[in-house]
Amino acid sequence: MHIDEFKDLFYKDTKNEPDKNRLRQHFNSFYFSYEDFLLSKVSIKDKILEVGSGHSLLLNYLKLKNYDIKGIEPYSEGFESFTKMNKIINNIFKIDAIEPEKIAIENYNPVNNYDTIISGYVIEHVNKWEDCINSKLEMLNNNGKIIMYLPNYMLPFEMHFFIPIIINKKITNYFYKDRIKSFEHENDCVGLWDSLNFVKLRAIKNHLKKHNVNYQIDYDYSYRILKHHVENRKKKLNDLNKYYNKGNLFYVLYTLLCFLVDKKIFPSLFSSISKNNY
Repeated sequence: MHIDEFKDLFYKDTKNEPDKNRLRQHFNSFYFSYEDFLLSKVSIKDKILEVGSGHSLLLNYLKLKNYDIKGIEPYSEGFESFTKMNKIINNIFKIDAIEPEKIAIENYNPVNNYDTIISGYVIEHVNKWEDCINSKLEMLNNNGKIIMYLPNYMLPFEMHFFIPIIINKKITNYFYKDRIKSFEHENDCVGLWDSLNFVKLRAIKNHLKKHNVNYQIDYDYSYRILKHHVENRKKKLNDLNKYYNKGNLFYVLYTLLCFLVDKKIFPSLFSSISKNNY
């Protein structure tokens, strides 16, 4: 099944869901973030682990394409849509959707190591992100690789909530606490803000260098994600109207962001890092 066919079936299957917009938001995150990049980086012969499977869309999609993949996810309260997503996948694929093992990376002890570990938007949610990276490296076969997706907090902008970062997390929360609370409840992600560590790309690069780990950064990925946001700017700006009027500074900044991306004058907002083993 091609991913575009998967998308059409998913939209059809969710058209009568009361929370279809949220479910489709999860799907679009998968659709625009992974497909074009991942399939060029993984082999059908690889033994793959996905760390932070979340809604399990990638896990089930690659399994359907006969990839040898397993997923783990430290489930927490406030993400009930993960379970609903599995039911939708069941309907689309006419098979039992694979659910990730409910365990944190530091407690996971695989029987065999992996050729590829995929970790999408996980590192920014763990307190001891260095230990998280080290745990993944220890699970790799020789010449194995980890593919990570994460926000680049070198830019003072929080892309989960679409708010500027004002000096640090504490001060940002002070100014945007109502926006944060409202966003979490509307998007079924209570606790998301508390989980963020605002780790910077520079710190991750320094950690990898310290352990003599080779890495590559796909800066084009940043542009592809931003371009997607800009192409959907009308809807995004309509969403922002729930929280900001057009004279609000943040609304103006977001409009400027769209312009800069259109003109390809913008630094990386997201990063995708590929790393080889020690």
